[in-house]
Amino acid sequence: MMRVIAERWPERIIVPVPPRPEKIKRKEWDQVEAIVAVIEKRGFHVERILQRSPSLQQKRLNREMRKANADKAYSLVSGLSLSPSSAILLIDDVYTTGATIEACARALRDGGAEDVAALVLAAD
Repeated sequence: MMRVIAERWPERIIVPVPPRPEKIKRKEWDQVEAIVAVIEKRGFHVERILQRSPSLQQKRLNREMRKANADKAYSLVSGLSLSPSSAILLIDDVYTTGATIEACARALRDGGAEDVAALVLAAD
């Protein structure tokens, strides 16, 4: 994965999709953060600039419900704005309907970034 990032998106800021706040409170394992932590240790630029509001688990929802849930769940960290020249690479673990990636990309674009790409580890 790091080879692909280095070849395709060498200068991108890597942004992990944040977990549900409930998952953090229960101290559950965050697989996306675990992956991004390794990437960061290898010298890639990582920024944790997205936040997730309390919301339902996407995996328990149908397509329409996932989109509605994701649309209100993700936002840029409060008070932050991005330069239009910011090139972002979103990282997530699973792509099912695209609702999460779309919502996160929209939050980054609404915050000022014009160039947002995504890399996921699996498609469901």
